[in-house]
Amino acid sequence: MPDPIFSAAVSFLSYFGIFSILSLSLNLEYGFGGQPNFGKVAFYATGAFVAGVVASRLMPLIAGIAPLDPFSPEGTMQRVAITQSNPYAALLTFLIALLLAALISGAFGYLVSYPAIRIREEWFLAMVLLVTGEILRVVVRSYPPIVNGYNGVLIPNPFRWLGDADQVSLAYMVLILVIALGVYIYINKLVNSPFGRLLKSMRDDQIAATSLGKDLVKVRGQVLILGSALAGLAGVLYAYYSGYVNPDDFIPIRTFDVWVMVVLGGIANNRGVLLGAAIMTAIDRGTQILAIQLQTFGGIAELNYLRYIIVGILMLAILMFRQKGILPEKPVKTPAYEVVKVE
Repeated sequence: MPDPIFSAAVSFLSYFGIFSILSLSLNLEYGFGGQPNFGKVAFYATGAFVAGVVASRLMPLIAGIAPLDPFSPEGTMQRVAITQSNPYAALLTFLIALLLAALISGAFGYLVSYPAIRIREEWFLAMVLLVTGEILRVVVRSYPPIVNGYNGVLIPNPFRWLGDADQVSLAYMVLILVIALGVYIYINKLVNSPFGRLLKSMRDDQIAATSLGKDLVKVRGQVLILGSALAGLAGVLYAYYSGYVNPDDFIPIRTFDVWVMVVLGGIANNRGVLLGAAIMTAIDRGTQILAIQLQTFGGIAELNYLRYIIVGILMLAILMFRQKGILPEKPVKTPAYEVVKVE
């Protein structure tokens, strides 16, 4: 019987890593670039859908086996058997899913946002992306050949060949955290570079940035490509962690959750965003565990909306007492900043 504390810790850290990547990508787009993405879930879902397609179609081919119907019980058992016996096929399929998800999500983010980013009003972009996320979910849900429609598709953990369930979950958790750490380091380097200063200038004063010869349409496109690609990576990690890809997992509230992480932790502060992701993960996992425990002991309290109550109270407190988040934005540290800063 698995240790409940171990399982809870692995679940928390796995979700924290996934949420960290999502919130860091939104912070790059909005916190530093001023591009309000209300359709973050669209690119998160794109990564998960790519993982479902790659795992269900490509894995047997990599293993040198004729693929069965990917949505049949036999096809599911075939994937499980391959993952248990062929680490090479399992891990290569996972890496291909990561790469394709980043490329497809990035390209998708650029294509759907390109008409909107040519308009100076950013909130038009927000509305376009919000609608895109829901359209994508409905289309995939209604078109079974992608991921079996509303029934979804099962995909096995890429470390299933380790055998022991605790080792499988622990190995995948470590992988998620390593990828999340790499994303954090990369974004931190990026926003403290000349490109990061360009993003802030675009966010704070578009007229001034344009007068200095900056192509803001190109910059908006670049930041949305990168943010969407990172969301696609998070989608793949979530799909393999849950072991199941279903369009109904990617409802608009998922975008709201990511926004809460960014606003709560501190807009344009990557450490603050990680703090916000940790708090939201603790609320999400904690309320779910509490609900399960109450059901186990015969409790009749309805806890489905407890999470939203807690998040609402937190957001009201932030708006009233700390509008810039728990960890407010700090100046970009450059050699020039070190010279002119006031001690």
